[in-house]
Amino acid sequence: MNPNEIVRRVTSNFDGVVVKSSRGVTSFFYNPEQLFPHGVYFCTIKEKDGANNQSSNLARDGIYRFSIGLPKEKYVELFGSVPKRPEKGGYVNTGDDFTETNLLMPHPIYAY
Repeated sequence: MNPNEIVRRVTSNFDGVVVKSSRGVTSFFYNPEQLFPHGVYFCTIKEKDGANNQSSNLARDGIYRFSIGLPKEKYVELFGSVPKRPEKGGYVNTGDDFTETNLLMPHPIYAY
């Protein structure tokens, strides 16, 4: 599945989703009543590394990161305790290799 297919699948299966893309990041917002400028942010597709986040090495051909926001309780259920947020330019210390593909893992900066 590629980023365009993910956008199509999310928008065709969930009503009220607004998609905004800019600078290699596609953000998904839930906004069924159009009450907010964008809506409630719930997931992203990141297709290139940023200055403060290069842990996933997204410069590789065909590589992107699909991130879904989780409540803290769900994060703890899936991954254990929430790690401390890293210093600028760093990433969370979870033991994960954020360059691996096709795995469910914490977000490299925010964890959950």
